[in-house]
Order: sequence, then structure tokens, then C-alpha cells
Amino acid sequence: MTKLYNEFFDELERVLIPAAIMAFLYMLTSWAWSMSLDLSQLPKDNFLERLKEILEEKKVIIILNLFFSFLINLYALMGLWYCLLKKGKSSFSDFLKGGRTLFFNGFFPYLLLNIYDGILFISLVFYYGISNYKLIYYLLAFTLIIVSLWIGVRISIWPGFAASGKKFISPLYKSFIFTRGKAYMLFWILIFPYFFFSNIGKSVTWKFLVYSFMIFNSAILPVAIEIVRYMVFSRVAIARSGE
Repeated sequence: MTKLYNEFFDELERVLIPAAIMAFLYMLTSWAWSMSLDLSQLPKDNFLERLKEILEEKKVIIILNLFFSFLINLYALMGLWYCLLKKGKSSFSDFLKGGRTLFFNGFFPYLLLNIYDGILFISLVFYYGISNYKLIYYLLAFTLIIVSLWIGVRISIWPGFAASGKKFISPLYKSFIFTRGKAYMLFWILIFPYFFFSNIGKSVTWKFLVYSFMIFNSAILPVAIEIVRYMVFSRVAIARSGE
């Protein structure tokens, strides 16, 4: 455990500037969504009607948010991964170069994953709003979550393959193939960042956590997950390619 923590912070120190930029950009796009669209107060009695009203009223804002969030987040992701695969410490110019040169390598995988996540989210929200059979809903949601986690874990190191030169949907395919039999490593992608931040949470007040939730969830956690992805990628892909 100590060795993994040390490795995590060594990698973070090596890409500290790109990681900070990515965290800022992710937080910026998350803030834009939070300020322009809030679905948390939808009433249960006229759920679908109110949802349609919101989507109609703010369709331009939603389209703009989807477009710019996609471009900005993908650029930041590829910029960080370029720096992760680069030897030695990385700078601001390395981040810009990575985002620029690798953007289209990650375009299709990132687009497919966003479409899948969007369909899954909308399906669950829609079904929850119209279903009178909560047991069926919860069973369906549980099944979809388990299947999604399994698929997500198998294709989770796709940014490494995209940053290594693979294009179109090849990064997803390569990740799925290379991660066969590596579930014990991939588990770290899901559990390590949350375990890390839960330990931080024990040393601060609840009020601090409440007001800092967006920062952790939208900025720091995504960066931590990408570094852990790289740690797994270096063991699964780089090591196996050298066999």
C-alpha cells in the first residue's frame, strides 16, 4: 500500500502543472453545467412534463455545454496523458502539445463513451420518473450499473493507447484485450482515489466537505483517477508489450 501511495505522488509531482490545468478545466466545465442546468428539483407528480419544459427552455445552453465540455475535457485528457507517457517532468507547453497532437486519437473513443453514458443516464432518469414498480427499477439499475462497471473497467485504460498512437475505436479494443485477467489491478481504478479522499475527509469538517464537494468531484478526483489509470496502464500494457 505504501509503495502505491508513493508511486501515485511521484507521478503526480512529475505532471503537476498539466494535472493542475486539467483539474481547473474540468472544474470550469462542471461549474458551467451546475450554473445553467439543475435537474435536482424536478417534481414527481409531473416529472416528464417538467423535464420536457426544461429541455425545451434550455436546449441552446445544453447543446453549447455539451459541445464545449466535450472539446475542453478531451483536450485536457489527452494533454495530461501525453505528459504521463513522456519521460521526466512536464510543462505547460507539453500539455498544450499533447492536447493538440493527440486530440483526434481520442476523439472517437471519448465520443462513444459520452454517448453511452448519456443514454444510460437518460434511461435511468426517465424510467425512474415514470415507473410505479420501484423494485423493478432498482433491479434494472443495479444490473446496468454492474454491467457498466465491468465494461468500463475493461476499457478503462484506453487513453493510454490513444496517447500511444492508436486511432478511431482501436484504443477501446486494445484496452479490452489487454485487460483480460487483470481485474485485481483494474480494481484500483475504482477504489484507490475514493479510499484516498475518504482518508482526507476524516481530518476535516463536514461543512468543508459540503462546500468542497464540487472541487473534489469535478476536478481533483478525475485527475487522481487518470494517474491511477496510468499506473495500471504501465503495468498492463507497457509491461505486456515488452514480453
